[in-house]
Amino acid sequence: MKKRRIQQLFFLVTLPILVVNFLYLVTYRPEIMQKADIGKFHYLITAERDNDFHYFASFYKCKKWSISCDYLSGSYSWPKLQIIHDEEKSEVSLLSSSYNPPQRMIYTDGENPRSYVPFVRFQADNYLFFISEKCDSRGEFGCESATYTLYECELDYRSCDALTFQFTEDGYEDDIAVLENKKIGEFYIIVDRELIYAHGNKALDIKYLDSVTIEHDEEEVEYSSEGCCYITPPYTEEYNIYTFQRDSSIDYFLYGCNFGGECWVIPFSYSAFDELDVELVVDKDENTLAVFVDKQRVFEHKNIVPDSDCYPGECGEYECFVEGCEILEE
Repeated sequence: MKKRRIQQLFFLVTLPILVVNFLYLVTYRPEIMQKADIGKFHYLITAERDNDFHYFASFYKCKKWSISCDYLSGSYSWPKLQIIHDEEKSEVSLLSSSYNPPQRMIYTDGENPRSYVPFVRFQADNYLFFISEKCDSRGEFGCESATYTLYECELDYRSCDALTFQFTEDGYEDDIAVLENKKIGEFYIIVDRELIYAHGNKALDIKYLDSVTIEHDEEEVEYSSEGCCYITPPYTEEYNIYTFQRDSSIDYFLYGCNFGGECWVIPFSYSAFDELDVELVVDKDENTLAVFVDKQRVFEHKNIVPDSDCYPGECGEYECFVEGCEILEE
């Protein structure tokens, strides 16, 4: 009788633990979303929840007839994924179609495994281009040195070859922008607001000419994606002009960047047979950026500092006032 009571007591004590373990397995156990059998390996895409119930997707490489798997990559922002096999290169790649552009490379496994800079994908001359990133040395606070390599792929995301262009940064670089000129099939890679590579049907020789920095002293009223208005702090923009050495001419290239990593091309077209003196001049009173070539004004870019304005839109169930500007609910 005493033994039976001990067994019952033990069962009552362990039952909550068993229930908690069962619920944990049901809730947090990774779910296999996709599986590909390639050669001697299984490639798996799994989805699991973290402690805050957010879904996290992972990419694994598992040996067949083995319980061990290698973690290759993972992210919270992969709702649509695809595994592709490049038989010619003996590579397996993970693609994501979560954002625009519709598909981008995330990770490639093979003789040269590599991850890619997020959201960087561009097309020129019937090829796709991606930038891989590889940490060369790690320290106490993460990656201390990383190498970036430009890859050229076929339009089906296969047959990817590393090009000769590489650059190294202190740790992972967040400020990488790619500008495209689809009309002539060119793209330009900008790191920390500096143009470091230009590519048409081949790599172009580039040379820095001049730059100018513009301070936006006044706060600006903007309209947020949530539907409410808010005020952005003052910010800074930098405009740069470079030359490209082509076969028979020198072309000029003008672009601007803010200090948040966004860059844009200024529609300025100018060519010469010889290298000329170039200067960028800002006129704050006229709110213009001018390009002078051999002291002659050849181009003017207007409204470099946008006006502070109120933008119409919903502001919740109340009236929204921003610096005296009233925006009513639609």
